[in-house]
Amino acid sequence: MTTPTPAAPATARVLLVEDNELVRDSMSELIEAFGHAIRCAPDAESALQMLAQDGSAVDVLISDLSLPKMSGLDLARLVHQQYPQIRLVLATGYGSLIDAARLGFEILVMPKPIDIDRLADYLDEVAAARTAG
Repeated sequence: MTTPTPAAPATARVLLVEDNELVRDSMSELIEAFGHAIRCAPDAESALQMLAQDGSAVDVLISDLSLPKMSGLDLARLVHQQYPQIRLVLATGYGSLIDAARLGFEILVMPKPIDIDRLADYLDEVAAARTAG
């Protein structure tokens, strides 16, 4: 009789878009510490290039609102149109200015500083939903 091997914990595949290197590095380390896979991009253009290579390898896009050349909100709109299966999170210090309900697509707006526990719970939910479906 063999003992069943415990199932590996569910993992969300995250693409983090953040132009501030220190913030990007610390968020990346936290997301990895939560047990999720992380890829990073310094701007929207780089993120779109990564998605064009393999958009099916991303479950969640987390983007800063203030990015060079293209805002995180504009990036989220494009990603929603091209990859509707990707869940969207917008991190911003200006959250009160964004009415997520009026955007026409689902997006989680998280005020900065990010509530780490809330982010961890959200990523766990996404991972569980991916492995269940």
